[in-house]
Amino acid sequence: MLSSRFPFVVCLLLVLSLLLPANSSRAQEKRDQVQFQGATFDGEAELLRVWNLVNEQFYRADFNGVDWEAVKHAYLPRATAARSSAELAPVVNEMLGLLKTSHTNYYTTSDPEYYFLFGIFSNGPLAEEAQRRFPAGQVQFDSLGLLTRELDGKWYVSGVLEGTPAAAAGIHRGNELVSINGEPFHPVLPLQGLAERGEAVELVIQTTPDQGSRRTVEVRPVALQPMPAMLEAMKQSMRVIEHMGKRIAYVHVWCYAGRQYHELLVQELTEGSLKEADALVLDIRDGWGGASPEYLNLFNRRIPQLTALTRDKAEVYFETQWRKPVALLINGGSRSGKELLAYGFRKYGIGPVVGERTAGAVTGGTVVPLSDQSLLYLCVMGMQVDGEILEGIGVAPDYEIPWPLPHGSATDPQLQRALELLTDGNGN
Repeated sequence: MLSSRFPFVVCLLLVLSLLLPANSSRAQEKRDQVQFQGATFDGEAELLRVWNLVNEQFYRADFNGVDWEAVKHAYLPRATAARSSAELAPVVNEMLGLLKTSHTNYYTTSDPEYYFLFGIFSNGPLAEEAQRRFPAGQVQFDSLGLLTRELDGKWYVSGVLEGTPAAAAGIHRGNELVSINGEPFHPVLPLQGLAERGEAVELVIQTTPDQGSRRTVEVRPVALQPMPAMLEAMKQSMRVIEHMGKRIAYVHVWCYAGRQYHELLVQELTEGSLKEADALVLDIRDGWGGASPEYLNLFNRRIPQLTALTRDKAEVYFETQWRKPVALLINGGSRSGKELLAYGFRKYGIGPVVGERTAGAVTGGTVVPLSDQSLLYLCVMGMQVDGEILEGIGVAPDYEIPWPLPHGSATDPQLQRALELLTDGNGN
């Protein structure tokens, strides 16, 4: 049962993340959005643009105790030697890392995040720039449908979007990505241009620490549009799992940056394919945030149940809520607005939270395009949730179930634990 203090609040985090810099900085912002087509890359100038934006707009005037002026002089010599935004990126991100704050990073066309951020913000502060940088303003890049993470110089699969070539090839979380077409793996660069030509790649994956587990799979990249792809992956993730005599619905929400994701969830739970299930596992691991606290109202059982009675005494139910047991899956890739949902689940007793502690990345960021090959994501607002700071802390689960990433098991132990809790009557 939910507390009577269940929060009926409006969307805040996504609105804040869409904010442009203050009017007083508009002129500086225009200067920062320099066009580089046909120009020699100037690493020093690019780093100074980033430094100035942080200096003027970072959410803390004390820069979290960092001597920001000294930082500029320390990093400029290394920036001068950079011949491209890709070469400059490690230098800039090392500098930004000193601030120890989420939603603060420098991305280039070599990073999947560059395209996902353009997709997320293409109807907001990046609308005009998206039209310029992408054909017909359609944000896309050639992809296998993998979410990846680099650990100690090796690449691993952290997620596979359902309905993508990677999913069809049987690649799963934890696989080490050894090489692509005989070259060291990279998530973006080797794939660009292949989708239009219909060319496949040979991907060598390793499933265990033993190199003998390596195998080669042929995968054909597709032109992936980030926002539609995550919505389609969410749709294809939906299923009903038969477990210990119970029919348990499962949904993986890869992204909440747009109401279409929550609206799809509500539709399927209240009138769609998952309506008749006995319980629900809501998976918000990995992907992108953007969720509003108001989304928790879907699980508020204090909303009255409306029933219409027809002339022939037939009863028609109008359901707007999920009133049955629910468990939430989280991990270190659950970030930003998703962490608000995890916080609410625990505080208001909505259902068991299973997995690993969330990212602790709860601030408000803005996006600023720089050169033709780069983008700055910058924290401009701190956040408190019911007076608590989650930034750098995150939300711990009720049930800590580790699932190590490198060469992780294909069987999902966190999902299995959630299913057990729901069938044992511990799903509230």
